[in-house]
Amino acid sequence: MLSPRERADNFSKSFPKYSPLVIHNDRLYGFWLIGRWYASDRSFYGSYPPGYLGRVRSLFPDCTKILHLFSGTIKGDVNQITYDIKAELEPDICDDVSNLLTHFQESEF
Repeated sequence: MLSPRERADNFSKSFPKYSPLVIHNDRLYGFWLIGRWYASDRSFYGSYPPGYLGRVRSLFPDCTKILHLFSGTIKGDVNQITYDIKAELEPDICDDVSNLLTHFQESEF
């Protein structure tokens, strides 16, 4: 498991133009300016702004499996599973989140 310092360093290496993250008392914090994607006419309430997932992934490069609950329009990638109740969004798993443990073992992610 990476330390907060290693996570902050990886973020700075991945996004050198952005403000660096700060570590205090083994906690990591920072300030991200992320706007709305005005170029897209396809809006989905509650969706991540552009660039958000890339920044989060830079903080957790050691995660081997990612589960996107209420995934909406996110498309799964290698080692990523999308989970949503709306079939029209074409998630990897279409089910109610209350049934999560019928699909995965506890602490699998």
